[in-house]
Amino acid sequence: MKPTKTLLAAAVLSMIAFAGHLIAQAPAASPTPNPNAGTWRDTSLTVSQRVRLAHEEFEKREEREAVSALQFILLARPALRVVEAYPTIADDALKDPSFGGRFEDERSRDVIAGAAAILKAETIPSYLDRVTFLAGVLKGKLATRNNEVALKSTLIQHATRVATAYNGDGNYAATIDLLEPIVGYGGGAPNVLTQLLAAKRASRADDLLSWAKLFYQLAPFQHTQTGIEAVSSAFRALDGNLARANAFIAFQKDGVGEDPLASVPLPKVEFAGTAVQARIANKLAAGERIAALKIAVEEFSTARNGPPLNAATSLVAQCLRNIDGHLVRANLFVESQSKGEPFTIDELQ
Repeated sequence: MKPTKTLLAAAVLSMIAFAGHLIAQAPAASPTPNPNAGTWRDTSLTVSQRVRLAHEEFEKREEREAVSALQFILLARPALRVVEAYPTIADDALKDPSFGGRFEDERSRDVIAGAAAILKAETIPSYLDRVTFLAGVLKGKLATRNNEVALKSTLIQHATRVATAYNGDGNYAATIDLLEPIVGYGGGAPNVLTQLLAAKRASRADDLLSWAKLFYQLAPFQHTQTGIEAVSSAFRALDGNLARANAFIAFQKDGVGEDPLASVPLPKVEFAGTAVQARIANKLAAGERIAALKIAVEEFSTARNGPPLNAATSLVAQCLRNIDGHLVRANLFVESQSKGEPFTIDELQ
């Protein structure tokens, strides 16, 4: 397969935010004292030293700092060493996140419970058992709006390890049963969809094209080629020939003719999180491509120069690609940024 024009246009993204914005280097400032020296916030210390200092802070009575210290202990790495030093701390936090009414703030208790569940999960030897444990936590009273995203993200990390083993053994049905209900927990993480697609492709699932279309729509603009390959391989797996795959590739390059994916429905997925990527992913999964574009354009309009602007430019290009079903206009948008030329987006007029 020949690379599409997106590889050239996406390469421009790394230069956009820096053109015409060179900043003179100021003289190096003299070193300033470390305000966190000798405390658990001192990153120059080892994790074990920081955990010990954090525990000392936790045992004091100032709630705000004690909560922060406890959260650090529960999320510190490596987790098993924390459990060895404080063997009951995760269980204590899970049984009573308020620690006998010591922590009155609801958000503090939610954060403590979520962090304790994550630590507890990492002490469970089997990744499948970790998934089962976290799934139970998410269905119970410990899952709240303050800790749900972190719990779901951790569950996905362990679930993808299980799915890797399932796919390696050819147990594709098990991968599908495991990942399909929770694919949105990762906020649109591509490795989850990649594993799910591999299982559906190997089993030639009826909804393979639907998931391949979603993968294409969620692929960042600079990684459009992976989305194209996902759809192309889905067509080849289902058809046993190159006809529809080649038609899709040609459509990406010139936008001539009918979109081969136009009539393919998207699977129903809800992505966790409130970050701009998750918000856009939810709009795309719901078929609301114009709404996704508006979020991306707002991000582009307000992004700081540098990597944030690069990322926002990519988001707009991604949304234009998804509206059209091909790369022509998205490439023109990226090229206009590098040339400093105005670009009109018809959907916003």
